[in-house]
Amino acid sequence: MTGITRDSVIKLASEELNIKIIEQNIRRSEIYMADELFLTGTAAHVTAVGSLDNREIGNGM
Repeated sequence: MTGITRDSVIKLASEELNIKIIEQNIRRSEIYMADELFLTGTAAHVTAVGSLDNREIGNGM
């Protein structure tokens, strides 16, 4: 889903940090195996996700 904060994070990551950005659909099981996960939103800005469906993401930090 598009948004101002999301677009800003993508631009910063790709242009300033040289991080390759890939947008694709993924399965929920792939999220469970992630080292890190975050959400973006106007009110939340960028928020780390420590767990999803009672499963720890990465080290849960």
